Amino acid sequence: MRKLLVGVLAGAVMLAVAAMAFAETQTTYSQKYTTNKAGKSAGTNFDTTSIDPENTEKNNQPKKTRKLVINFPTGTKIDQSVKPYCTNLDESADDPCPKNTQVGSGSAEVRLQFGGDSGVIPAKVTAYNRKSDGNKGLFLYVVPQVSGQAPVVIKPVFKGLKLTTNLTPLCVPPGQPPSCGDLGEAVLTKFHLDTKAYKKGKGKKTKFFIKTPKTCKAAGWKFSADWTYDDGSTEHKESIQKCKK
Repeated sequence: MRKLLVGVLAGAVMLAVAAMAFAETQTTYSQKYTTNKAGKSAGTNFDTTSIDPENTEKNNQPKKTRKLVINFPTGTKIDQSVKPYCTNLDESADDPCPKNTQVGSGSAEVRLQFGGDSGVIPAKVTAYNRKSDGNKGLFLYVVPQVSGQAPVVIKPVFKGLKLTTNLTPLCVPPGQPPSCGDLGEAVLTKFHLDTKAYKKGKGKKTKFFIKTPKTCKAAGWKFSADWTYDDGSTEHKESIQKCKK
C-alpha cells in the first residue's frame, strides 16, 4: 500500500509539472542560409512563432518579448556596405525607404489579448538596409493587413555577428507606453523573413552582403536566438544547418 501511495503521489507530481510546462509560452525558431555551400554569397530564411495555449483569458497571448538577439554562425562575413543604406524611414511615403535599400520581405502575425480569431492580425514585412541613429542594421517595416491598424517600425542593430532587437510595448490603442491601458498590448506571435544574397564588384574585389563560413564541420552551422521577456525570464534556442564544403 505504501509503495502504491508513493507511486500515485509521484505520478501526480509529474502531471502537475507537465501541466505547468504546457502552460508556458511555446516558442519555435528556425533559421538557415539560402545556400548550404561554404564560402558563398547567401541570403537567410528566418522563422519564429510564439503562443501560450493555456492563456485563454488573454486570447492565448505568449509572454511579451522585450529583447531578441540572433547569433549568426561563426565564420560568417557580413558587409552591409554592399547595399545602399536607408537613413530615414518615411511612413508617410508609398515607399518608406528607397527601393534599392530593400534586402528582404516576409510576413508576421500580431495577436491582441481579445477578439479570438478576429484578434489575430496578419501583416506584411519589408526589410531595408539601415544606417541611422549611429547604428547599422535593419528597418523592419511591419504593415498590418487590417484597416485602421498603424504600421510598426522595428530597428534591429548589427554588432559583428549579433543582430539585436529591442522591442517596446505595442499598446492598444497606440500611444500609451510605458504602461498600456485596459486593452493591453498587441504581441508579435509569428515572424517570417527572407533576405536575398547580394554582392558587389568582381574577382578578388567582390564584396558580399552575407558570405557563409569558409569551413563546414560535421556538426553544421549553428544559428542561435536568445529571448528576454517582460517578466525578466529568458529563453535560448538553436537552429543547425547542414552544410557542404
